[in-house]
Amino acid sequence: MRQTLLTKITLGGLLLVAAGAFSTHAAAPPGPQGAVTAKEFLDIGGTAIQPMRDDPRFPNSPSGTYYPPRLEWPTGSDDATPPAGNVKDNYGVLIQGYIYPPADGDYIFAIATDDNGEFWLSTDDTPAKIAQICAEPQWNPVRQFSALDRRNPDAPENVSAKIKLAKGKAYYFEALMKEGGGGDNLAIAWTGPNPAAAPQNNDIPIIGKYLATVDKTFATPEVLASSANLFGVSFTVVEGGGTAATLDAASVKVTIDGVAAAATTTKDVSINSITTKPQRRSLRTPSTRRCFRPKTPRVALSVLPSPSQPSITAHSRRT
Repeated sequence: MRQTLLTKITLGGLLLVAAGAFSTHAAAPPGPQGAVTAKEFLDIGGTAIQPMRDDPRFPNSPSGTYYPPRLEWPTGSDDATPPAGNVKDNYGVLIQGYIYPPADGDYIFAIATDDNGEFWLSTDDTPAKIAQICAEPQWNPVRQFSALDRRNPDAPENVSAKIKLAKGKAYYFEALMKEGGGGDNLAIAWTGPNPAAAPQNNDIPIIGKYLATVDKTFATPEVLASSANLFGVSFTVVEGGGTAATLDAASVKVTIDGVAAAATTTKDVSINSITTKPQRRSLRTPSTRRCFRPKTPRVALSVLPSPSQPSITAHSRRT
């Protein structure tokens, strides 16, 4: 199903915009936004990173820009679902963003890519201070962070040393992958604070509640995604910067076929999950056809304005 989401298009839970729509870097947001900036550079052969860096389109004129809700590209439909292992050939990926650690302490990062990959991290929100902390020397399958194939078994290149980070501080990063042929993936996972071990195979990549983009600003709350199944409907809303863009749970209203429905709002830093359960009848799963079944209910979300609270443009979906 294709769904219009404000001025963007939602495809498989990801936000897609035209290349070059935003500047390369914006100031670090005050907190996580629930997504990162992923740029694809098509029609570049080989497995080495440098030809992508040498391409005249890099880094500001990608073939496409995407906003996955975790530090992974291509990515799956949710955090626990790995992406397909073979999507495209002869292209490269640059993921940029900011990480906001949940607590003070040491963290260990690990990268898994196919083919070659690098992960760079700054000591703060300044891009000029980035340094490479781990790399994929050849290739490994999707989310294989602890495998030793094609890595130094005594000191795996894809695992960083322990890095001390501060709670809530923005750290700029860049993750790169260059794909030749066959499988392609890029994912970054972490453990911490003060971990006993590095990330393991099939660990979930760093999730959106710790991440922000480099090129999007949210002056008001904005719907990042919505989903529906037999158990209800869920909306994911990211807050903007400043107190005037903080979502107030009391202002959230959800209706089913125009009738007010009870909704639950949970907040994790600046990411809000708004869910409602079906009433009287089960909600249907999304249809892949443009013509919906006559009795499929429409669920609508709105955030009402107040003197200190901005509003979200009404957002609805059929289930």
